[in-house]
Amino acid sequence: MKRLRVALLTLGALVLPAPALAQPASSLWSRATAPGAGEALRHRRAASWIYLLDELPEFLRDRLAPERADLSHDTLRREALAHLDRALALAPDDVRSLSQAAHLRERLGDLDGAFRDASRALELDPDGPSAPDAHFTLAVVHTWRGEHAACRDHYLASLRFPMSDYARSIVLGNLGDAHLALGDVRSAVESYVACVTLRPEYALGWLGLAIARDRSQMDPLPDAAMAVRAASDEVVARMRTPRTARGFDPEALIDALSAEGVFYVPAYDRFYYQGMAHEAVARAVAPGNPFGATADPEAVRAHRRVAAEAWRRYLDGAAPDDPWRTRAEAHLRALGEARR
Repeated sequence: MKRLRVALLTLGALVLPAPALAQPASSLWSRATAPGAGEALRHRRAASWIYLLDELPEFLRDRLAPERADLSHDTLRREALAHLDRALALAPDDVRSLSQAAHLRERLGDLDGAFRDASRALELDPDGPSAPDAHFTLAVVHTWRGEHAACRDHYLASLRFPMSDYARSIVLGNLGDAHLALGDVRSAVESYVACVTLRPEYALGWLGLAIARDRSQMDPLPDAAMAVRAASDEVVARMRTPRTARGFDPEALIDALSAEGVFYVPAYDRFYYQGMAHEAVARAVAPGNPFGATADPEAVRAHRRVAAEAWRRYLDGAAPDDPWRTRAEAHLRALGEARR
C-alpha cells in the first residue's frame, strides 16, 4: 500500500488580540504574552519557513534560498525541528508547534515522538485548526505500525474539517489504501473515486483505484490508463524531466512510485504497484494504444518483463494466506510467465 506523506500544515502567523481587551488567564492573549512567547513564535515561524523550502520544487528553492539549495530533505527537516523544539521548550502547550513537530518527527522516523506530540495537540485542541494535521500524522504513524483500523479512523476524523481539494484528495487516497489493507475493497473503491473526482490529475489516486478494482476482479484498465495520462501530463506541465520533449511521458508513472514521500506497508506491496504500473505503461506504448502515441514494441517487451518480475517479487514476499496472491498469479499468467 502506498502512502503519499504530504503536509497539510497551516503555516499562517499567529494573530494577537488587542492588548486593551481583558482576557481570561487561559486565553490566547495570556499565552501570547507569557514570558518567552515572542521567542517561541519566532522559532515556530522559522520552522515553518524552512519546512516550506523543503516542500517546494527544487527550482523554487534555488530561487528563494540558494544557500539551502543543496541541502537534503532530512537536513532541512532536522533544522526545522530544532526550531520547533526550542519553541516547545518555551511554550510546551503550543498546539501548532506540537502538530508541526509531530509531522516532522514522523518524516524523520521518530514514530514514538510523532505519536506523543500529535496526541498532545489533539488533547489540547481537538477541534482547532491544527487538528486535521495531527490526525493525518497519527494516521501515518499507525500505518507504519500496521494498525490499519486506527489509521482509517484518523483519516476519517481529519475529513470532518475544512481543507483544500488538494489536501482532501491526499487524505481520500490514503484512506483508500487503509480500506484496502483492511480488505474492504468496496470502501477503497469509493474513497479512490472521491479522490480522483476532486483531483483528476492525481496519478497515484488513479493507480490506487486501478488496483482496488483489480483486487475486486473488476476491470482495472481504464483507471490504469488514467494513471499513465495523469502522471505524464503533470511532468510535461512542470518540465521536470528530459523526456518532456516528447510531449507524452508514460514512464512518468513509474517515477511517481518512488517519489519522495511515497512508502509501502507491507513493504512487498510496492511490487503490486510496480506490476500494475509497468503493465499500464506497456499498454500505453503498444500498437493501437488509447493515447495515439507512437508504438514502441521494444518498450512494450521491456515493461512486460519488468512487470512479470514485479509480480514474482510480490509473490515471494507475500504470506501464504495473502488475499491478493491469486490476482498476482493471474497477472503473471496473462503476461505468459510463470513463477520461478
